[in-house]
Amino acid sequence: MYSMGRGTNSNLKARVQVSYWKDIEQEEAAEKIRTEGNESSIILTGLEGNTLYHMRVKAFNAAGYGPPSNTVRAATKKSRHREEFDIHRSHLSHLSGKHS
Repeated sequence: MYSMGRGTNSNLKARVQVSYWKDIEQEEAAEKIRTEGNESSIILTGLEGNTLYHMRVKAFNAAGYGPPSNTVRAATKKSRHREEFDIHRSHLSHLSGKHS
């Protein structure tokens, strides 16, 4: 579980939010998805094939949001079907600069 570093209250366990948007869009147009409960991964669905996406991760808890990660880029493969991008906790930890 991510720790926001605010006190020792175990009720402040952090979850994460991933924002993602196409390369041709501005970050303000980003879709956002959050982990729920003790989920250890996020699957982004409905991504277009052969498309470059930008992603940012933010940890949050009852005290609010932490700073966003650096933006990373990922490209989907050419496909006739919409893509899914599975982001596991280890990737989220790396992106956000936080460790489990």
